[in-house]
Amino acid sequence: MHVRTLQQTEAVFLVLGAVFLVLGAVFLVPGAVFLVAGTVFLVPGAVFLMLGAVFLVPGVVFLVLGAVFLVPGTVFLVLGTVFLVLGAVFLVLGVV
Repeated sequence: MHVRTLQQTEAVFLVLGAVFLVLGAVFLVPGAVFLVAGTVFLVPGAVFLMLGAVFLVPGVVFLVLGAVFLVPGTVFLVLGTVFLVLGAVFLVLGVV
């Protein structure tokens, strides 16, 4: 009886580990996309600001858009990393 319960517990940890690894990968992809989009908007934003007062408005717009994309990108990367770590922990617990 004790061995069967232990095997069931290991199976649960393995499944949870796999689920968290998949969730981690799912969050890492949009995180990377948002970070790239943020960087893409920050570069022209800085260029427009350097070109002068005429371009201040679009420069500020691009900088704000860059910041808007960088924040969710960072959040998704952190969530992805947390889920990957949790997945690894559960996989180890399931194997041990």
